[in-house]
Amino acid sequence: MGQYYKVVNFDKKEFLYSWDYDCGSKLMEFSYIGDDLGSNGFVSALINLLQTDWKGDRVLVVGDYSNVDYANENLPEKADFISSLYGEFGLDENKSFYFCDEELGFKKVSGVEPKKARRYLVNKKTKEYVDLTDIPIEWSYEDDEGTYYTSIFPLMLLIAFGNGLGMGDYTGEECSDIGSWCDSSDGIEFVDTIPKGFEELRSYFTENDKCVFLEDLKAS
Repeated sequence: MGQYYKVVNFDKKEFLYSWDYDCGSKLMEFSYIGDDLGSNGFVSALINLLQTDWKGDRVLVVGDYSNVDYANENLPEKADFISSLYGEFGLDENKSFYFCDEELGFKKVSGVEPKKARRYLVNKKTKEYVDLTDIPIEWSYEDDEGTYYTSIFPLMLLIAFGNGLGMGDYTGEECSDIGSWCDSSDGIEFVDTIPKGFEELRSYFTENDKCVFLEDLKAS
């Protein structure tokens, strides 16, 4: 069956569920986005929340197989943060925050309007940025009006907790960056210009055999 995910806000005690936005609930069923940065209703709803009601909150993409042992084994640098969340909410360390509605009474957020991302995804706590116009292309298609490109939206993997435990998870290269923003998601913003002193975190997330950027396609 695979592993299923919810986007959980630990400060608002809320969650976002992909099926409400016509997306599957496995990580790689909802992590693709078009080149207009707004064609995925679920991702676009999260983008909206992170720029409005959820701005500055601790937000994770949580898999239903994840627990404290997963953090200890796969995200050791984030393990203290994850353990502190379990302690804060009194959740059994063998259980997953995916079940935050049943276990903790978190409320589902529905009907969020889609919103496009600004060019740069930044993390003010790690002082990193991702240029969302410079991410790998997974596939392309054409119609009478032009050519369209689809990519993995890096944010979903940067704040993912549980990848690698089930079918539908990310299986490509550059797994070391997955979950790397788990303990700093309250610093996430979308901006039009790169803040001074920030370093680029270039996304190489792809499940293709080769990482291909738009500049490569235009040059070929």
